[in-house]
Amino acid sequence: MRGVFFLIAVLSTACTGGSEGGSAEEAALAEGVAATAKEEVVTQLFRVGGSAQVETEKNGSALVEATIEGVEGELHVQNVETWQGLQGAVRVPVAAFNSGLELRDKRIQEVFLGGERWPNAVWEFSAPDGFGDALNVGETRTLVLPGQLSVGGGKADLALELSFTREGSRRYAVTTVKPASISIAGLGLSEPLGRLIELCAHESVRDEVKLGVLATVTD
Repeated sequence: MRGVFFLIAVLSTACTGGSEGGSAEEAALAEGVAATAKEEVVTQLFRVGGSAQVETEKNGSALVEATIEGVEGELHVQNVETWQGLQGAVRVPVAAFNSGLELRDKRIQEVFLGGERWPNAVWEFSAPDGFGDALNVGETRTLVLPGQLSVGGGKADLALELSFTREGSRRYAVTTVKPASISIAGLGLSEPLGRLIELCAHESVRDEVKLGVLATVTD
């Protein structure tokens, strides 16, 4: 599991030489630059909590759907109104994978997702421009969050198109506008998928997996 860390830069300037007037002006300018730089990197923390939805097919046409509860993470922004400087990460607990069949879930968790070694799938994302302008209470805005998904020892780019509804000054409801598709082969998980297919005696499992989220963002 990897977290997302933010470094706050401190700018220090020493003024030497020149006249007293020049030194005072330089010092004042340096203080202003330092204050601006410090202000720009200060971030506000939000907590993310919710669930993930997973969908694929086996044996050509048999739909397999699952829900994963207990999704949690952090989201940082530089501006709480526009969400400028948005960065974050969410963790999806593999052990909570629930398709309604206990044996299947256990095999997916252990054989395919490698839950003992990688207990969480992690999605890290960023959208430096945020919403672009302020999102007022009661309004809804769609935002595409590019990022990278790490799961079962594999990694792949994953962008989610999400709908954000501002329910309060620091509370947002988040839903997927359209499920995102990701390739199992693209994640580098073709080998564990093959083991899973053999163990479950399936004819096939579709390479494409559709992902969605339902979450709340709050402080």
